[in-house]
Amino acid sequence: MFNRGVSFGLNVPGVEVVVLIVWLGLVYVFYKERSWALLLIIIGGGWNLGERLLTGGVMDYWRIPGTFVYNNLADWLIFAGVVWYIWQKIIKRSK
Repeated sequence: MFNRGVSFGLNVPGVEVVVLIVWLGLVYVFYKERSWALLLIIIGGGWNLGERLLTGGVMDYWRIPGTFVYNNLADWLIFAGVVWYIWQKIIKRSK
């Protein structure tokens, strides 16, 4: 499924600019923290951003069973990175 919008197919004007700004912010934070979790988010976000800039959207080729949600490998990298990053922050805070 070709997705010109953001998550769940929502259309947001200028999404590429917002994604680029967030992506650049993550790159900056990564260079300060050197977190593998942030690197996953950066790779997934960069992949989606590049595809958006080249084709005007992203190809979501996996459907989550029982839902209307479609996604791709880049989405899973972002998801895994966010979960891992939050987990790191929880562990660090509990010490």
